[in-house]
Amino acid sequence: MYFLYIENYLNQTTKEQKKDFFNFLIEKSFVPSNQKIILSDKSLILEFSKNQNFETIKEVIKSYFKQNQKIRITQISKILKNEKKLILIFANKNKKEIIL
Repeated sequence: MYFLYIENYLNQTTKEQKKDFFNFLIEKSFVPSNQKIILSDKSLILEFSKNQNFETIKEVIKSYFKQNQKIRITQISKILKNEKKLILIFANKNKKEIIL
């Protein structure tokens, strides 16, 4: 599975923009196999299957949000979770801990 982290998604998009974004993904045939909303971080994690062209998906999603500088798109290499926090390890080896 491939994961994309969309930072500031919840607080930087309107309800209509959220709907438009998912319609856009469907139109492009980039339907995520799963999604996780991280309320405490105001972010979204999208999961895509290995049989999809992840590099294309990532670039298309980045271009979709290019007008909003506060929304950042990052590839996640690994997700670790325990009862109190979520640890995201990104492709660039940076790490982010999110209190649940």
